Amino acid sequence: MVIFGFLAILLLKVATAQEQCVVCSMVVNMAESYMSSSNMTAPEVENALANDCLKLSNKIAVAECTGFVHQYLSVIIDQLANVPLLWL
Repeated sequence: MVIFGFLAILLLKVATAQEQCVVCSMVVNMAESYMSSSNMTAPEVENALANDCLKLSNKIAVAECTGFVHQYLSVIIDQLANVPLLWL
């Protein structure tokens, strides 16, 4: 997807560790899915993603995912909301 590719490149610059890159890709993909398939508000998307993070089996991954959501979700949502839907 065009948006996912753009955001993944943007977020890879922000991420410092390989694990964060995996987490950022996962979070962007899930956020895009939540925003495109429902009329969720930003706080609802954040809560859904935080709950998804808690389902990860590795405690370090849970911490990284939760931290990433809280730190970068507003940027992700802004980018998803402001990028034209080029694939339609």
